[in-house]
Amino acid sequence: MIEMDFSVHVDRTVLEVVDSFEEMNRRDREESWRATPAERFRWLEICRRANHGRAKYEEGFQRFLEVAER
Repeated sequence: MIEMDFSVHVDRTVLEVVDSFEEMNRRDREESWRATPAERFRWLEICRRANHGRAKYEEGFQRFLEVAER
């Protein structure tokens, strides 16, 4: 079984000011490119839980991960 921490913590001490939306998008892309596959999966799962909740899909998704792991 895969155990991952999906708790969300916002660091409110960090604030960046950019000159444009293009600059912001560039920085977001660069951060995504540096992320490991595990970090990307964590972001995806946080978004999924925020939109769809936890209980409804968790069991089926866990079965999928177990099959994919083998």
